Amino acid sequence: MRKIARNLIIIAVLLIAVKCSKNDDGHKDSEATCFQGLLAVTEEYQESLLQFQENQNETTCNGLKVAAIDLIEAYAKCPNYLQEETNAAFEQAAQEWKNMDCSQN
Repeated sequence: MRKIARNLIIIAVLLIAVKCSKNDDGHKDSEATCFQGLLAVTEEYQESLLQFQENQNETTCNGLKVAAIDLIEAYAKCPNYLQEETNAAFEQAAQEWKNMDCSQN
């Protein structure tokens, strides 16, 4: 779980940074708003991941699940940042987090 969560946060941060540098022309307010939203949910995910790593229990696991689902949904709403991903891929990723059983932590 730790390895998957750590990899997801690294990927999310890298994708935001790369896409931002490619679109840093400032011509679309919606892209800037989308980027700010992605940055906020990425930071929330990172905080939840750190809390889970420091104290693995059902509460921090559920917090990480919510943050991961929020992050996936934010990317799904900002298609310019993950153009190669389909809605089905986002739905599958979110469903896998939703199916995770935190009661065993």
